[in-house]
Amino acid sequence: MTKRSLIIRRYQKGEISIGKAAKLMNLTILETMDLFVKLKIKSNLTMEDYIESCRNIKSWSIFKKK
Repeated sequence: MTKRSLIIRRYQKGEISIGKAAKLMNLTILETMDLFVKLKIKSNLTMEDYIESCRNIKSWSIFKKK
């Protein structure tokens, strides 16, 4: 089994996040998401994860009104 396969398996089991999987595979999160779509791997993100991500993005200075 390849390193990438082991990382993907850990993600599928919920042992690591997509960010951690991306880092371990030396990919961006977007590249990892694209890979998972191609491999038909279901996302582990919950609605709560999505909402929290939206809140975090809103706090980034590049999105704040000047």
